[in-house]
Amino acid sequence: MIALRRAHLPADHPDLAVSLHSLGRLLVETGRPAEAEPMLREGLAIVRAKLEPNHRTQRRTETWFALCLRAFGRAEEAQELQLIEDRDLTF
Repeated sequence: MIALRRAHLPADHPDLAVSLHSLGRLLVETGRPAEAEPMLREGLAIVRAKLEPNHRTQRRTETWFALCLRAFGRAEEAQELQLIEDRDLTF
């Protein structure tokens, strides 16, 4: 799906970001945060550039990226990137 979106959409299209988020989330949920991190990072960069602040897609991607970093023991990095505010990071 991501390869198809990359082939047919601009590199900064929000639909690509949604696909990256979805796959990244699945990888985090299945214990594969190393594979998820670049996807979530790229998706987050797109949504931050293209969508209004606090858009639900942005907040969801931020949350999953924070969970991904936390899986690596990098919760402080997530806080530095302002991914974690007062959100509950348990699902």
